[in-house]
Amino acid sequence: MALTLRPLEWLIGDWEAEPDPSGATGGSTFALVAGDSAIVRTSWAEYPAGDRRAGRHDDVLLIFVERGDVAGLYADNEGHVIRYQVSVTDDRAVFVSAEGPGPRFRLTYERQGEREANVRFEIAPPGADFASYVGGRIRRSGPR
Repeated sequence: MALTLRPLEWLIGDWEAEPDPSGATGGSTFALVAGDSAIVRTSWAEYPAGDRRAGRHDDVLLIFVERGDVAGLYADNEGHVIRYQVSVTDDRAVFVSAEGPGPRFRLTYERQGEREANVRFEIAPPGADFASYVGGRIRRSGPR
């Protein structure tokens, strides 16, 4: 594993999200790839019918080292592509998109012991602060 990816090692494995009040479910898998020089997160969420039509969200996030810094590239089944810069500590990873003509995005993972983490995804319209869009707790559902 690349030295600068080592603090993300705690994320490797399978995770399941706690269902939210609407009944939405989801999960993700973090896996080392490319000779342990990158991490791929695949993630999904299923939303029951309610205020909106039932649906499924799928995405992939490639985490890698670029010029000595941790970076990420995200794509999903809705056509979104986000390039992230990542700040990492032993218990936290914060993915922040670059300033641009549209909104900025921030994805945060905060470790809560060996088997749990809090996840928060925030959006900031141009000129505004980040506001929570979705978040919750995930639990390890498979081996590390």
